[in-house]
Amino acid sequence: MTAEITPGRMESVESQSWTDYLLAGSRVLGTPALRAGGGVALEVPGDPSGALNRIMGIGWDEPVSAGLLERITGFYHEAGAPSAILMIARPPVLPPDWADLSRRFGIAGTGSAVVKLSGEARAVAGQSKAAAEKPGQRNPSLHNQVRAGLTARYQRENWIWRA
Repeated sequence: MTAEITPGRMESVESQSWTDYLLAGSRVLGTPALRAGGGVALEVPGDPSGALNRIMGIGWDEPVSAGLLERITGFYHEAGAPSAILMIARPPVLPPDWADLSRRFGIAGTGSAVVKLSGEARAVAGQSKAAAEKPGQRNPSLHNQVRAGLTARYQRENWIWRA
């Protein structure tokens, strides 16, 4: 039997992969990054969609708190970003006072969420472990991943901060 991949580890690996991906292509652009709360915040200057300004992986190494949100929103504010996406797993790391914190820091839910999956994957390029994410609604792709041996682990919400 192989060791289970923890949700915190899944978020950490994804966050670091996302950072490596963007920073590899952005050295010329000078993309600012901030490591905070176990996650990595990236700000991509001139991103018209705002989809690249995001932080994921927070709340696992440090609780989601006013102090953490202050550092994150301060980073985006100083960088001149009009908005950013905060990807926070719920319920594992979403704090009980989230409603108050989100109001205080101008953070609103997007209505989008993903279900994070992991497990023994029989059909993933010879790998014994895999992780994936899919929109939280019922869909054929999600069912196919479950049939391949992945199981739902937790749900992560996308929250929008606006300057």
